[in-house]
Amino acid sequence: MVCSFLVLLLLLYLVLKHCKGTHKGCLYGCLNKAVLVVLLVISLSIAFGWLPAVLLGHLQTFSYNQTKLPFLKHNAIVLLGAGAVKIDSHHFLPALFSYSRIDTAATTYFACKKVSSSCIILISGGDPKPIGKSEAAVYTNELIKLGVNKANIKLESQSRNTYENAKYSSKILKQGNFDQIFLVSSGYHLKRSMILFSHFGISAIPVPADYVKADNLPFHIAYNLILTELTVHEYLGILEFKFRSRFTDQE
Repeated sequence: MVCSFLVLLLLLYLVLKHCKGTHKGCLYGCLNKAVLVVLLVISLSIAFGWLPAVLLGHLQTFSYNQTKLPFLKHNAIVLLGAGAVKIDSHHFLPALFSYSRIDTAATTYFACKKVSSSCIILISGGDPKPIGKSEAAVYTNELIKLGVNKANIKLESQSRNTYENAKYSSKILKQGNFDQIFLVSSGYHLKRSMILFSHFGISAIPVPADYVKADNLPFHIAYNLILTELTVHEYLGILEFKFRSRFTDQE
């Protein structure tokens, strides 16, 4: 998304530069310089980590503290999917950003079991690509490997995005009459997730699985560019939801 925008700016700059050479007047020249300035400012702000740092600062607002979670009598830990990959016809693995979420969900579960007998993990994630197996099913295997009791794992395998994570999970959670609900996802993803779950009537405690920081070294531009892509996707998702919820029927 961000890469495409930068490429479009570069193409626009080249087109205006060509027009500047074939037409008289300062219009094309002024536009050409303006596009170049915008392109350089955005590129440098990403390269030095300024832009992703600002964007992340407004997303990763939840405290990273998993040692004092307020467990009650009946607890649900919602694990949001972050993709899965197909290795071959018999093997599937969680995608890269999934592992911290899976580990955090398991850690939260074991902490819960120390103080309460009623602790379940609800894995929310369908098969959006598709690869032939839902994220929920793939993550289940990983949680069992970590020692989570299979009987304490519930699956929501319909969702294809965060909005549907909240929509379909909320129905299961409301049927369960849980006293406390914990929402596990990546730090940069939790703000949008909390907004969506709240929209469907679920009051959850956010549990960040990870935090990311921009790098201020210019030769790490690829890393900063990835972070910018992730954060811009989150902001656009929030804006899209607010627009849709205002002008359309979300149910």
